[in-house]
Amino acid sequence: MEQEEDRLSNLPKIILHHILSRLPEKDAARTSVLSKAWTYTWLTFPILYFSDNKFIGWLPQSMDDVKRKRRKFIDYVTRTLSRNLKGLYLLSLKGNTITDKWFLELFLKFAFLERLKFVKCTMSETINISSVQLKVLELSHCHNMKEVNIDAPNLLSCEYIINGDLKPNISFVKSSSKLKVDVQINTGYLDLGNLKEFLQNIKPGNVLTSLSLFIFELTEDEFNPTVFQVSSPPPSIKHLHLHSFPKNVTLYSSLLSILPSSCCFATISMRMHPCFCSREFIEFFYETLMRRKDDDCFCSSNDTKCWWHGLKDLKVTRSMKIDENVDFKTLLESSPTFSASDISFILEF
Repeated sequence: MEQEEDRLSNLPKIILHHILSRLPEKDAARTSVLSKAWTYTWLTFPILYFSDNKFIGWLPQSMDDVKRKRRKFIDYVTRTLSRNLKGLYLLSLKGNTITDKWFLELFLKFAFLERLKFVKCTMSETINISSVQLKVLELSHCHNMKEVNIDAPNLLSCEYIINGDLKPNISFVKSSSKLKVDVQINTGYLDLGNLKEFLQNIKPGNVLTSLSLFIFELTEDEFNPTVFQVSSPPPSIKHLHLHSFPKNVTLYSSLLSILPSSCCFATISMRMHPCFCSREFIEFFYETLMRRKDDDCFCSSNDTKCWWHGLKDLKVTRSMKIDENVDFKTLLESSPTFSASDISFILEF
């Protein structure tokens, strides 16, 4: 048993750090008492976790106390990061207030930062992110942003998750040919009228890889067909994921009018689940596209046409293995319980 412990302790430091990264924070810290080797491994562990809950807590308290404890927390983080920190590669923040000046200081201090994640942060109206090393960026449920300028030539992935109608202009000043931008929008039906405008405000347009939509339940009174008329060519996106769609059958036709006028997709996928995307809507979507006619589209009266007119063929696949030659009805019936399974519509133009 002692020999096995010695063999484990003598593993390369990078492997021991990987083991610690798989453990909960407290369990990883407890390994420091096992031996001198594990103590050194813990002291050199490059992944740091900070939580202001330990300083501020959840009990009712005055605003002055909250501010004082928050300053104490910030001082603690600053002192910790100042101890022999040569490079910071991953930074994840939740619930903080972020200014444009903060971004400038961040990349000056940590030039090797590769991954940056913000969750439920309050941002400045204008955000400028400039970094040569940054590879992954995530903005999730952040507030107040109106303009985001990203100058990151080596950025490979950018994920933007948003609730409601807050949709800033996002510009990638310099971008890699490998950059993939994924946008997830949790929205009500009325705000979908602004979907196309938001997508067109992501520059350059070819970086947007996938769009995920979670659409809230709505009523018939909310439908306004003039909102979705096409006045300019819709932007092209490789993948659309419909994760949640209203159950009201009478609204299917009006909701379907959003897609041809807002974007042009290569594939459209839906998660089969009675609570999020019903079998009835999937059947309606398929049958509508299969029997489509030019007169049935949702274009305005001008010369600009939606992708409805250019669609030549439609193929259907499913995430679970099934014979490729089965028809659409059999494909649906093969999963009667609607377990976790995606149906994808491949559009050919």
